[in-house]
Amino acid sequence: MITAPYNFVPLNDKVVNPFWSEFVSHDKPFENAKSGTLQVKITAESPIFVRNGSKRKFKEVKAENEKIELEEIIDPEFNHLNGKYFIPGASIKGMIRNLIEIMSFGSMEDKVDDIRYSVRDFQNNSIYPKSDLSKESLCGWLRLVNGSYYLRSCGRPGRIKHMDLDKISGPRKISAHYQNRGNVSKPKQKTAKDKYDNFTFNKEGHRFRQEDEEDGIGRRKFVIDSAGVNTGTIVFSGQPGNRTEPNKGKQYEFIFFEKDTAEVELGTKEDSIITNFYHAYYDHDRNQQGDDWKWRKAQLLKGESIPVFFRLKNDEKPPTASNIKDMGLSLLYKITYKQSVRELIRNTQGEKLKKDFAETLFGYATKNEALKGRVNISHAFATGSPTVLPMVKEVLSGPKATYYPNYIAQNSADGKVSGYYKTMMDANAKIRGYKRYPVRSGDVTHNPAPINERTGKPNEGVTTQFKPLAKGTEFSFTVNYHNLREEELGALFSALTFHLNEGFYHSIGMGKPLGYGKVKLDLQDINQDEALSAVKNYEGFMNWALNNSTPSWHKSDEIKELFTMAKPHTQTDKDLKYMKMDMRNNEFVNAKGRKKQDPKFSLPTYSQLAGEIVINNHIDESDLYKYKAFFEQDEVKFRNLQTVNPKELYTQIITAEKNKIEPKIAALKVKLIQELEERRSNLILQHEEQLLRLKQEETAQILAQLDHEKELEIKKKLESGPDYSSLKMNSRAFESFTKLVNQYVKLIHGKDSKNLGNEAVPYMKEEEAIAKTYNKLKEIAGQLSKKDKENWLKKPRESNRTFEKISLWIGQDQAESLFNELENS
Repeated sequence: MITAPYNFVPLNDKVVNPFWSEFVSHDKPFENAKSGTLQVKITAESPIFVRNGSKRKFKEVKAENEKIELEEIIDPEFNHLNGKYFIPGASIKGMIRNLIEIMSFGSMEDKVDDIRYSVRDFQNNSIYPKSDLSKESLCGWLRLVNGSYYLRSCGRPGRIKHMDLDKISGPRKISAHYQNRGNVSKPKQKTAKDKYDNFTFNKEGHRFRQEDEEDGIGRRKFVIDSAGVNTGTIVFSGQPGNRTEPNKGKQYEFIFFEKDTAEVELGTKEDSIITNFYHAYYDHDRNQQGDDWKWRKAQLLKGESIPVFFRLKNDEKPPTASNIKDMGLSLLYKITYKQSVRELIRNTQGEKLKKDFAETLFGYATKNEALKGRVNISHAFATGSPTVLPMVKEVLSGPKATYYPNYIAQNSADGKVSGYYKTMMDANAKIRGYKRYPVRSGDVTHNPAPINERTGKPNEGVTTQFKPLAKGTEFSFTVNYHNLREEELGALFSALTFHLNEGFYHSIGMGKPLGYGKVKLDLQDINQDEALSAVKNYEGFMNWALNNSTPSWHKSDEIKELFTMAKPHTQTDKDLKYMKMDMRNNEFVNAKGRKKQDPKFSLPTYSQLAGEIVINNHIDESDLYKYKAFFEQDEVKFRNLQTVNPKELYTQIITAEKNKIEPKIAALKVKLIQELEERRSNLILQHEEQLLRLKQEETAQILAQLDHEKELEIKKKLESGPDYSSLKMNSRAFESFTKLVNQYVKLIHGKDSKNLGNEAVPYMKEEEAIAKTYNKLKEIAGQLSKKDKENWLKKPRESNRTFEKISLWIGQDQAESLFNELENS
C-alpha cells in the first residue's frame, strides 16, 4: 500500500462558468449587489509557521562558471514586521481562492505551468524502453551563440572499453580505478565531471577501428588504431558504481565521430526542445540540480560545445528543430513525456474557453485582458503574546509530480492497480486532481534528516529549519467585498466555513505534510440569516449549473474528498507519512512492483482510508426547483444583454433619459434666460475693461522687453569688440579694418576717430575688444609684403602715422607690444 501525507481532490470534468462573468464591473453594480466587511478570527489548532518574506537573506555560492550567485537562506523566524507576527493577506487569499476553485468546479488549465515532464524509469519498459533508446539515440555537440542553441550531429555514437582506454590514460588506469568501490562511494565520484577531473589525457582527434559487429542493444564497439578510418572524440559519462567483475558494471565510454554535417539551429531557451532539456535537469530548482548539469551548463554559457544525446521523431529525416524528440547528457537520459500537464487537464476538462467562478470573483490577469478582484483580504495579525516554539529541523520534500502511481489517475480499487500503469505517455491519461494535505487528529509528526550510510551522520543539508508559533495562537483579519451577487457571497461564506459545517479545518503555511498549520476560522458578529441565505443561493446555483435533478452537489466526489481531508480522522494519521527511499529499502520502487508478477499500487482516495462523513447541505428539492427557475430566467436576461444591438440599446437608454429630464429643462429655461440677460451687460462691461487693462499691461511689457533686449545687444557688441568676420586678407585689408574700427568707435562714443581726436584714449575699453583687435592687426601685418611691413614699422614711431592710429585704438602700451612683436618675427 502507498502512503503519503497528501492526497487529491479529483479534477471535475464539468467546468462551471458563471453567466454573469462578462458583466463584472467595479463601477456598475449588479442588481441587489452585496458589499461589506467580515471580521474573521484564526485559531491555530496545531503549531503554525509562515516564513518571513519581509526579511530575505542570501549567501554567496560559487557556480561552475566561476561566477558568484546568490542563494536564498530560509529565515527560520515566523513572518513578522516590527515584532508583530502576521499571516500575509495574500496567503489567506490563496487558501480561500483554492477552496472556491474546487467547490465551484473551476478550470485548472491556466492555474498550472504548461510543463512537459521527463522520465527515466527502468522498471517500466512500456514508457522507458532502455534497449530501444540505445539503438535510437544519436549524439552531437550543442553550443549557445547569442541566445540561440545550435546542434552539430555526429550520428550514432561508438563505444570503447575502459581497458582499451588504459593505453592512453597514463599511469592511472581507468579500468582499475573503477574496480575500486572507494572511488565511486560518494555521489560526486559517480559524475562525468569527476571522471574528466581524474583522467585528463587528450580525448580529441583519435583514430578508431570497429572491433565487432553491432550487438543486440545497438552498441558498436571500437578500439584505438592509428590506421583506423574513423576519427572522433572520447566522451565520458557518469559511473553508477564499481565493477566487481570484468564484464559486470559500466565499462564503456562513448566516441563522438567527426562528421561533415552542418549545425542546426534549435531555437532559444523559450523553444520547447530547449525548455524541456533544461527542465529535465531541474534548472528551475538549484537544490535538485546535479553536478554534471551545473558543470555542463557553465560550459554552455561560456560558449563551449557540450556533448549531448538525442532522438528523432522521424529517423528517415535529418535532425532539425522540429524533428528532434528530446535530448540529454547521457545515453539513457530522461525522455520527454508525450503529454504536457495542460494536455492532461484537457483530457478531463476540455479546452478552457470562459472565466470560472474564482476568476470572476477574485479577478485575473492575462496577456490580453485583466479584471480586478472584488474581494480583498487583510493581513492576519497575531493577538496577545504568541509563544514561539524552539527551532525544529524537518525534511519537507516528497515525491515529484512524475511519480505516476500517485499523480496520474489509475484504474485501481482500494489502492491496487488493475492492468498497467497509466502515465503521461498515454493519450487518455488524466491527472489525479488538486493536491491537498489532510488535517491530522493528533500532534504534528516529524520527518528527521536521513542518516548518511557512509558517515553514519544525519544529512542536515536536506532539512528545513523553522520556529513555529504554538498551538492556540490567535490571529485576526478582515474580508472586504464589493458588488457581489448573493451566490458569490455564498461561495465566500462556504469557503470560509466549509459550507456552514462544524468540525472542519483549513491548512496554511509551511509543514502541512507533518501536521503544521491546521487552523480554525470563526466569523465574528455575522448575521446568521443573511449568511444562510447567501449559502443557499450558492448551493442552488451549483446544483443548477451541474444540472442536478436533486440537491446532490454536496455529495459529489469533489466535495466529498475535499471535506474528508478537512476533517480529522484518528484512523488515518498512521497513513499520512512519506514512504522510505534509501538504497536498501526504496518503497517507491517496491510500490510499482519490482517484478512483472508483483502487485502494483496507487495512492488510495482519502475517503477510502477515512470512511464516510456527513456533509450538511441547506436546500431541499422544492428549493432547488425555485433556484432553477430563477437562474434560468437570470441567464436569459444576461444572454439578451449580449445579443442586443448596442446602437439600439444606446438609443433606448438615451430616449428614456431624455423623456425624464425634458420637463425639468423647460422649467429652468426661462429662469436661466432672465438671469443670463441681467448678467450679460455687467459681464460685457467687465470684460471690456479687463481687456483694455490687459492690453495696456501687455504693451508695457513688450516695450520694456524691447528696451532690455536692445540694451543687452549693445552691451554684447561693446564687450566683444568690432566684428571682423567679413574682413578679407588682401592688399586693402588695413583700410577695411580701419573702417570697421571706426564704426565700433562711433558706436561706443557717438563720434568716429577723426572727430574724436585724443579724447577717451584708448578708444577701446573692453579687454576682449582690445585683444581681438590686437590679434587681427597681427594677422594683417603677417600678410604684408616686405616693403609694406617696413613702412609699417618705420621709426621713429612718434612720426609713424600707423603706430599713432593703432595707439589711439588700443592704447600706446598695447601698440608698443604689437610693434615689438612684429619686429622680432
